[in-house]
Amino acid sequence: ISRQVQPCANRITNPGPGANRIRSRINLQMAKDGSLTARPKLMGQSGVDDENGRYAQRVGELAAAAIIQCAPFELPDELYEGGWKNITINYKLPG
Repeated sequence: ISRQVQPCANRITNPGPGANRIRSRINLQMAKDGSLTARPKLMGQSGVDDENGRYAQRVGELAAAAIIQCAPFELPDELYEGGWKNITINYKLPG
């Protein structure tokens, strides 16, 4: 999924200093065809500090936007149930 999101993530402008150190945990719910069945949900973040804290919410929004832009994803059918049907991924801005 991360590899498939990368082209969309590369088009996102970094919101500010240190924003690329923030890692967002994003929950995805998907249909068997790889499309999203719900908006990506921010489950938490790490790497937030005094320098980049003001960008944390924006980074979460940008992560969701990149995922939405690149969906649907090509994923193995046999790993759908109990696998990528409902999955949480780690996302970090490029850079």
